[in-house]
Amino acid sequence: MASDHDGDDLLRIEALRVIGLYQGAYDGERIRKAILAIALREDEDDEVRVYALNALSFLDVGDLEIDASKQIVSSDEYISIKAAAFSLIAQHKHLPIAQEALQAMEEDKEFGKAAKRELGQF
Repeated sequence: MASDHDGDDLLRIEALRVIGLYQGAYDGERIRKAILAIALREDEDDEVRVYALNALSFLDVGDLEIDASKQIVSSDEYISIKAAAFSLIAQHKHLPIAQEALQAMEEDKEFGKAAKRELGQF
Protein backbone atom coordinates (compact mmCIF):
# COMPACT_ATOMS: atom_id res chain seq x y z
CA MET A 1 0.00 0.00 0.00
CA ALA A 2 2.76 2.47 0.94
CA SER A 3 4.49 1.91 -2.40
CA ASP A 4 1.38 2.59 -4.48
CA HIS A 5 2.31 6.00 -5.91
CA ASP A 6 -1.22 6.42 -7.28
CA GLY A 7 -2.88 5.63 -3.95
CA ASP A 8 -4.28 8.07 -1.43
CA ASP A 9 -1.35 9.84 0.27
CA LEU A 10 -2.97 9.83 3.72
CA LEU A 11 -3.46 6.07 3.57
CA ARG A 12 0.11 5.62 2.41
CA ILE A 13 1.36 7.76 5.31
CA GLU A 14 -0.63 5.68 7.79
CA ALA A 15 0.82 2.49 6.31
CA LEU A 16 4.33 3.91 6.72
CA ARG A 17 3.62 4.87 10.32
CA VAL A 18 2.44 1.34 11.12
CA ILE A 19 5.49 -0.22 9.47
CA GLY A 20 7.79 2.00 11.50
CA LEU A 21 6.10 1.08 14.76
CA TYR A 22 5.53 -2.64 14.17
CA GLN A 23 8.34 -4.93 15.30
CA GLY A 24 7.25 -8.28 13.95
CA ALA A 25 8.48 -11.22 11.95
CA TYR A 26 8.81 -9.90 8.41
CA ASP A 27 11.43 -9.47 5.70
CA GLY A 28 13.06 -6.34 7.11
CA GLU A 29 15.56 -5.84 4.31
CA ARG A 30 12.89 -5.96 1.62
CA ILE A 31 10.70 -3.53 3.55
CA ARG A 32 13.60 -1.14 4.24
CA LYS A 33 14.50 -1.09 0.54
CA ALA A 34 10.90 -0.38 -0.46
CA ILE A 35 10.56 2.42 2.10
CA LEU A 36 13.91 3.91 1.07
CA ALA A 37 12.75 3.88 -2.57
CA ILE A 38 9.72 5.92 -1.52
CA ALA A 39 11.88 8.38 0.42
CA LEU A 40 14.25 8.87 -2.53
CA ARG A 41 11.59 9.28 -5.19
CA GLU A 42 11.79 12.94 -6.14
CA ASP A 43 8.35 13.04 -7.76
CA GLU A 44 6.81 11.66 -4.56
CA ASP A 45 4.62 13.75 -2.25
CA ASP A 46 6.89 15.54 0.25
CA GLU A 47 4.88 14.47 3.27
CA VAL A 48 4.96 10.84 2.17
CA ARG A 49 8.75 11.10 1.82
CA VAL A 50 9.05 12.55 5.34
CA TYR A 51 6.96 9.72 6.79
CA ALA A 52 9.02 7.17 4.86
CA LEU A 53 12.21 8.54 6.41
CA ASN A 54 10.54 8.63 9.83
CA ALA A 55 9.49 4.99 9.45
CA LEU A 56 13.07 4.03 8.57
CA SER A 57 14.24 5.80 11.74
CA PHE A 58 12.41 3.17 13.81
CA LEU A 59 13.90 0.23 11.90
CA ASP A 60 17.36 -1.30 12.01
CA VAL A 61 19.17 0.42 9.16
CA GLY A 62 22.53 -0.02 7.52
CA ASP A 63 25.00 1.83 5.36
CA LEU A 64 22.59 2.22 2.46
CA GLU A 65 19.97 4.13 4.46
CA ILE A 66 22.53 6.27 6.28
CA ASP A 67 24.34 7.17 3.04
CA ALA A 68 21.07 8.06 1.34
CA SER A 69 20.05 10.21 4.29
CA LYS A 70 23.40 11.99 4.26
CA GLN A 71 22.93 12.77 0.57
CA ILE A 72 19.44 14.13 1.24
CA VAL A 73 20.74 16.41 4.01
CA SER A 74 23.39 17.87 1.69
CA SER A 75 20.94 18.30 -1.21
CA ASP A 76 18.59 21.14 -2.11
CA GLU A 77 15.50 19.27 -0.92
CA TYR A 78 12.82 20.97 1.16
CA ILE A 79 13.88 21.46 4.76
CA SER A 80 11.24 19.05 6.10
CA ILE A 81 12.69 16.21 4.04
CA LYS A 82 16.23 17.16 5.01
CA ALA A 83 15.23 17.30 8.69
CA ALA A 84 13.69 13.83 8.51
CA ALA A 85 16.87 12.50 6.89
CA PHE A 86 19.00 14.13 9.59
CA SER A 87 16.74 12.64 12.26
CA LEU A 88 17.27 9.17 10.78
CA ILE A 89 21.04 9.62 11.04
CA ALA A 90 20.81 10.99 14.59
CA GLN A 91 18.52 8.14 15.64
CA HIS A 92 21.25 5.69 14.60
CA LYS A 93 24.26 7.63 15.87
CA HIS A 94 25.50 4.47 17.59
CA LEU A 95 26.49 3.18 14.13
CA PRO A 96 30.00 4.11 12.93
CA ILE A 97 28.67 5.23 9.53
CA ALA A 98 26.16 7.54 11.23
CA GLN A 99 28.98 8.99 13.37
CA GLU A 100 30.93 9.65 10.16
CA ALA A 101 27.90 11.29 8.56
CA LEU A 102 27.38 13.55 11.59
CA GLN A 103 31.06 14.51 11.59
CA ALA A 104 30.83 15.38 7.90
CA MET A 105 27.90 17.70 8.69
CA GLU A 106 29.60 19.67 11.47
CA GLU A 107 30.15 22.68 9.22
CA ASP A 108 26.77 22.45 7.49
CA LYS A 109 24.90 25.76 7.62
CA GLU A 110 21.55 24.18 8.51
CA PHE A 111 22.51 21.09 10.49
CA GLY A 112 26.04 21.73 11.77
CA LYS A 113 24.99 22.78 15.25
CA ALA A 114 22.63 19.82 15.59
CA ALA A 115 25.32 17.44 14.31
CA LYS A 116 27.75 18.70 16.93
CA ARG A 117 25.09 18.30 19.61
CA GLU A 118 24.44 14.71 18.52
CA LEU A 119 28.16 14.04 18.67
CA GLY A 120 28.30 15.43 22.21
CA GLN A 121 30.36 18.49 21.32
CA PHE A 122 28.03 21.01 22.96
